[in-house]
Amino acid sequence: MTRRIPILEREAPKAFLEMNPKDARRLRVRDGSMVAVESRRGQLRLPVLLTPVVPEGVVFSTFHYSEANINELTTSAADPVAQIPELKSCAVSIRRV
Repeated sequence: MTRRIPILEREAPKAFLEMNPKDARRLRVRDGSMVAVESRRGQLRLPVLLTPVVPEGVVFSTFHYSEANINELTTSAADPVAQIPELKSCAVSIRRV
């Protein structure tokens, strides 16, 4: 995110991790709690935003924030035909911090 649009900066000033409320209950995580999101390639700490829009067993985070670059956790593999990086998904573990 360029951070040049005042309304966007006001509405979403920092990165967060969207999580289904059912998953949050299992992890004993509340809305706004900090969690560690970890893959084989690294770890980030992000606040949780609970939403039923995200399916159970899935988490989502934006990639627009340089201070919390979620793409650092994803794989460097590329599509074999188009050679586009597979930055859209990867396995992660989540824990309360």
